[in-house]
Amino acid sequence: MNSRLLPVFALLWAVVHCQHTPKPITAVLHAKWPRTPLLVEASEFVASEDSSAFWQFVEATADIHSTAHTDKGLYDAVLEQAEPLLSPLAYSLFIFALSLHTQSPRVEMYQQVAMERLRALGEVECPAFVDVSGKVACSVEELDTILQEDSAEESTPPQLFGFDHHYPSRLGAQDHAPTAVLYAELGTQECSALHSALAALSREGRLRYVFRHYVKHQSQRKMRLSGYGVELAVKSTEYKAMDDAQIKQEDGSQVVGEAEGSDEVEGFLFNTLKSRHPSLSQQLGEWREHLLQGAREMPELRAWQLQDLGYQASQRMLSAGPDLALKVLRDTAQNLPALAKSLSRTQVSKELRQEIKNNQKILSMYGIEPGSNILLLNGMVLQEESTDIFNLLEVLSSESRLLTGLQGVGLGEEHTQELLNLPVHPEHKSFSVDMRSEAVVWMNDLEKDKLYSAWPRSLHEFLKPMFPGMLRQIRRNVFNIVFCLDPASPEGAELVEYVKLFLDHIVPARLGLLLVSDSESEEEEETSEVAEEGVVTAAQLIRLFNYLRQHKSAREALRWLYQTTRTGNLTAGAVMSAFEAKYGKTLSTRQDSAREVAGEGSEYDDLRKAAVEFFQAKGFDSLPQVLVNGVQLDTEEDLESAVVSQIQTQTYEIQQAVYLKRLNDSSVVYDYFLDKPNVLQRVNRHVVSSSKQVDLSRAVPPEGYESFSELSQSAMSAQLASSLHYYSSDEGEFLTKELSVWVLCDIASRQGRELLRNALTFASDQFLVRVAVVHNLATPPGPTHLAVEAGLQSQRSKVAWRLVKALLSSEEELTADGVLTIAGGVEGIRLSALEERMKQQNIHDTISAHMIYCSRVLGLEGGASALLSNGRVIGPLATGESLQVADYQMLYQFESSGHASSVLEAVEDLPVAGVGPDEDTEQFRSGLVMRVSSLLRSEPKRRRISVPKLRGQHSQLHLPSSDPAQELRLVAVVDPLSPRAQRLAPLLQTLHVAVAIDLQLFPNPQEKLAELPIKRFYRYVLEPELSFEMDGSESPGPLAVFADLPHSPLLTLQMAVPHSWLVEGVWSPHDLDNIHLAAVERGVHGVFELEHILVEGQCFDAHTDHPIPGLEYSLGTPTQPDLFDTIVMANLGYFQLKAGPGVWSLRLREGRSHDLYTVTSHHGSDSSGSADDSIVVIVDSFRGRGVVVKVAKRPGMEGKHLLQDDKEEEGKEEGAELQEEEEEPEEEVEGIWQSLSGFLGGQGDEEEKKKPEKPTLKKLEVSENETINIFSIASGHLYERFLRIMMLSVLKHTRNPVKFYLYKNYLSPTFKDFIPLMAQHYGFEYELVQYRWPRWLHAQTEKQRLIWGYKILFLDVLFPLSVKKIIYVDADQTVRADLRELLEMDLHGAPYAYTPFCDSRPDMAGFRFWDRGYWKNHLGNRRYHISALYLVDLWRFRQLAAGDRLRGQYQALSQDPNSLANLDQDLPNNMIHSVPIFSLPQEWLWCETWCSNETKPLAKTIDLCNNPLTKEPKLSSARRIVSEWTDYDAEIQQLQERVEESSYASRDHSGDAPSSDAGGDGSRDTHHQTHVEL
Repeated sequence: MNSRLLPVFALLWAVVHCQHTPKPITAVLHAKWPRTPLLVEASEFVASEDSSAFWQFVEATADIHSTAHTDKGLYDAVLEQAEPLLSPLAYSLFIFALSLHTQSPRVEMYQQVAMERLRALGEVECPAFVDVSGKVACSVEELDTILQEDSAEESTPPQLFGFDHHYPSRLGAQDHAPTAVLYAELGTQECSALHSALAALSREGRLRYVFRHYVKHQSQRKMRLSGYGVELAVKSTEYKAMDDAQIKQEDGSQVVGEAEGSDEVEGFLFNTLKSRHPSLSQQLGEWREHLLQGAREMPELRAWQLQDLGYQASQRMLSAGPDLALKVLRDTAQNLPALAKSLSRTQVSKELRQEIKNNQKILSMYGIEPGSNILLLNGMVLQEESTDIFNLLEVLSSESRLLTGLQGVGLGEEHTQELLNLPVHPEHKSFSVDMRSEAVVWMNDLEKDKLYSAWPRSLHEFLKPMFPGMLRQIRRNVFNIVFCLDPASPEGAELVEYVKLFLDHIVPARLGLLLVSDSESEEEEETSEVAEEGVVTAAQLIRLFNYLRQHKSAREALRWLYQTTRTGNLTAGAVMSAFEAKYGKTLSTRQDSAREVAGEGSEYDDLRKAAVEFFQAKGFDSLPQVLVNGVQLDTEEDLESAVVSQIQTQTYEIQQAVYLKRLNDSSVVYDYFLDKPNVLQRVNRHVVSSSKQVDLSRAVPPEGYESFSELSQSAMSAQLASSLHYYSSDEGEFLTKELSVWVLCDIASRQGRELLRNALTFASDQFLVRVAVVHNLATPPGPTHLAVEAGLQSQRSKVAWRLVKALLSSEEELTADGVLTIAGGVEGIRLSALEERMKQQNIHDTISAHMIYCSRVLGLEGGASALLSNGRVIGPLATGESLQVADYQMLYQFESSGHASSVLEAVEDLPVAGVGPDEDTEQFRSGLVMRVSSLLRSEPKRRRISVPKLRGQHSQLHLPSSDPAQELRLVAVVDPLSPRAQRLAPLLQTLHVAVAIDLQLFPNPQEKLAELPIKRFYRYVLEPELSFEMDGSESPGPLAVFADLPHSPLLTLQMAVPHSWLVEGVWSPHDLDNIHLAAVERGVHGVFELEHILVEGQCFDAHTDHPIPGLEYSLGTPTQPDLFDTIVMANLGYFQLKAGPGVWSLRLREGRSHDLYTVTSHHGSDSSGSADDSIVVIVDSFRGRGVVVKVAKRPGMEGKHLLQDDKEEEGKEEGAELQEEEEEPEEEVEGIWQSLSGFLGGQGDEEEKKKPEKPTLKKLEVSENETINIFSIASGHLYERFLRIMMLSVLKHTRNPVKFYLYKNYLSPTFKDFIPLMAQHYGFEYELVQYRWPRWLHAQTEKQRLIWGYKILFLDVLFPLSVKKIIYVDADQTVRADLRELLEMDLHGAPYAYTPFCDSRPDMAGFRFWDRGYWKNHLGNRRYHISALYLVDLWRFRQLAAGDRLRGQYQALSQDPNSLANLDQDLPNNMIHSVPIFSLPQEWLWCETWCSNETKPLAKTIDLCNNPLTKEPKLSSARRIVSEWTDYDAEIQQLQERVEESSYASRDHSGDAPSSDAGGDGSRDTHHQTHVEL
């Protein structure tokens, strides 16, 4: 720019200098806990990468504070010590993680554990202490004293957790030593001294040393957080919603960082100008601010200006050049409402437009449409939730481990993508069993039997609409149910009854029987004659059944079997006599007798044997079994529900197949299901269900087992992988093996010998498998163990395995002489070498190392048996359980098809760095397959696709990595004007800097926009690295800064935080829901706090896998077991609990839930997966925690219902008569069928529409002492003002005690500070309730619609079960009646009661949308109800699963953005026929907009409905319409003024938030107040 223009700038600056004061909006978020030490956070990241590196880091930083005197000096020293312990990629992530403080929750978790322990130990003043069996040592001398005392013998060992740091020690040195837990802060002198002493004692074997972090002197500053977004949405000003009360406190302490604004404004490049003329920086900044005030106002754009906005944003981004492109993308997306006008003037080149369109055609082939956003990390598809920075960092760490592992095994970068794309995880979550066999006896055939001849045959019937739950009657064998049972067992007899039930009621399914004898009771008769005495055997029943099946019919055979098993007299003589009496004619015709038919030599025994062989070949481990098209069902309880549920699941799959023409009318549906890849010829639950995976890929450590116990788990795995001896078939000697199986067992036990013997037999016939043995003993090794290991180490491979087989052939425990005797008979044995090696210590060290590995890495108990298949843990097996050769064959097929063959094919010929031709043997390649397989499967399954080949000459932004060796490649397809781009742009910008990621970005804009795609301003708070002040101190931390915003629009601030966070505002004098910059002097500042991190879960019935709605869980600590609580939903069995960093105990809440149910299993927790009343849940991450729990009824409680009290159940049982045994069987069968029919559901919606309303009011009794519970929601200072007045009006008119449930999520800090004082003054109770919108439920984006959703969607889970009824009252309502009257109303079985909309004001007829169109047709003779006031019978609401129905309907309707315009009232009115509404009398809600003036005197409540005609502001209408409103307002204001003058308001709000959890429970902050005059 010409320097002659500079005086002009100076003049213009002088003109505007006093006209525009910057008014930034800032928001800062901190954690509830104090700032955690940097060194401690660093140590936890190092430990997460390698547990052994943690101790190296501890030793290296022992005296770090002696050389680091500032925060910056400490930071540099930490980086210096950590770098050699981490891979280059992990080191980059380490620096980024320190900036995000990702390990801070884990450090705080340790702190909470220490504080809990201190509460048990008592007062401990020292900054570091050792806990030895409950005794405390603060110094090395005190520790020595404790260890010398006899009481130091550990009688009650401390509770240890998976997160504890265990100091490595010598092999077997600590078997009986006490455990010493050091609580200390790393880097302090006290920690260093105690650590050195404990480490030495541990190496000597005198104790087991465990380290836990503990910070005695915590920081006074809260932990400042990043990794979240802040949005400022532009609000509609159609109805004025701002409070006219003046803000009496201006924020004078806000910290505003220098806002990073856009460089170009109205054509001027201000960064360039400032660099050329630094002396005029201040004047240029003022001039830029002046231009922005004009440029960034928000004029309306015309339709033609909007059409190309997405392409114009792409052009502006790419024209800025590689260095500035992401910054321009970020600024454009985050400030679009203000930049849209200038953006619309951007010219788009033809080349750019055409190339984008060509790329979009390619992307559409992958299902990526214009306007979509997708991130591909090395081909991995990053879903929306994965771009949460904390989840993304976990994904990056996982990818880092994969890449580092592939480099470690010597595979080059050029092959990385190919290997990462290999399908190594099972494609299917469940597996089916192929049950096609002539041994299955089919009872019916839908395609041939005349009974079904009237049914249609076409599979297209599945595409026709059907009432939910109804089974389609189609004349095809679509659903094939096979019942495998022992007819002589009670369970088998019950299944026979089910088969008859299904046949009699013409269930549209083909039913088959596979009759087999229970292996425990089957004893073959020694003679062909049947004994008269004794119970008839299953084999005899099956032979008789087969006789009737062959000479009568399958149905007749079933009928006989059903009647026989129900007689109660199953003696052999009675059964034979009855058979001959009924079928004597058939028997005489064939000259047979029942006893001959049932005898062992009978010709009908061949059919029975065939069934037994088929059943055993399938690998089933128990009877009975029920399979629907090969899918196994749980037969323990509620079989009919399980069958119907599985049929419904498969119906959806059939519908898809028919629609996509994978199935047609010539298809055999049974073959379609059983020819799928997930169908197995044999099933073994261990093989198909095992998910634990061990990574065996690490570089091999030094040989020898002397220091094995000091290695990390990954190093132990590598050591073992490199030193094991493998057996393989002679024929496959020179072939690379795709499967390496480690047999973990005690070969001195019968189970271990059989397991290994079968494995060797299998490997002898399978050329591509090798087998090794790993000793897992519960006792010291014996001669057999020593001989096996000595033989493997001292003999040639073939000779050694001959020795192993010979030793396994012995069924008795061998002595040393017996071992040598057997060894002497082995061909080629060098007996003297064997005998000599057996005496050497390294044999004992090897076996001990195996035992340590099984215990520490695999978690196996001594003596337990299991397999490790290419690193996947199979087992542990139950005592006495083994795997047959057929099971090994199934394992091979499962692994080969799942991953092994593809890995073998990929790596068999790849060059390996550092491996010469002589070393590149079959053994090496087999090990490479094993290591790569274990590595790829050790990380979670994530979807990967081939990266599309897009054109990039004109439309690609490519930012290569600054590190040439970097292998993280990210392809981003981004719509630059999408809400997601507001977060993606700064995220990509930070990742490129922090992790040196190679980035390719392709714009994917929408064409022909009709409206502005983004109507909010946005900031994403994220920094690539910690920052420091000039003096070396750490900077306060990041915050969101909105500078250069237009002053005219009305804005609402909302925090966009990770899903697992519950955040609340803790300080701001301003109304953050209604920000109008024109009305403030110096900007707006808000302080927020991370109050809770969520624990989320699912709960199911262990037998049926159905959710159990209404089941209560509590979460707490040992000292506060019921700190939080919640209720299970029927939707997915979902529940959520508030928590924070710490070790928590999850349990069924005391009361009905605990009395009726018990936990049977759980996973995702930190305690064992077995039944346990208390489940340990550790929260140590910003990502929260998820658990899945299964429960079952307690014995004797099977008939009890959770949502009915005992009195209800007693009432139902009165007069009921027990069915006698002699009752006709058909009647009992009918009862079972009725339960099935009820499960299927039926019609009723149309009839419901025709039902007349029930205006009759019946009065219920309500005690004068019964608490009236009231629920309300408010957001913004004006509505909080209304809320206070509503509460006061309730208190003025309601005589009963009152308790308010106020929704906490949107309340301002000002209101939360005042409400306890108001409660104290007026003598009412209140609870602040909150709930996080579940991630699986379709989310709303506008704050008002979120509020509406919270108002209706979570009524069943917001309040405790003790609350039977609750009344919702809108904040802007004024109550003129005693609300007790509502509780006295009988709702006639409806779960809630609403007031219908008034229709008495004629001038509003044109606005009554419910009088025409959809609503008129849908409602029929029912009326449309308003949601400003409603009564909820929570007990009935939960019984009807109304909340789950509402959420289900919401999920379906909310996908359409044009539906549910008024969500909170449209939804219940839409569901009125399935969730009925009781209509309250009209006087219960009066509003001027809809109701006539003549009806106002009768009004019991007055609501300030918006008036679409007048658009009158609410504050004005309140003063005009409600005569008492002004008096109430004045009374509250007087109270506020008195409060402000009192000591209650004299606290510092600029820092920490006041505690709000005084006695609260799970989702509630509870406050019980009594009347106190201020």
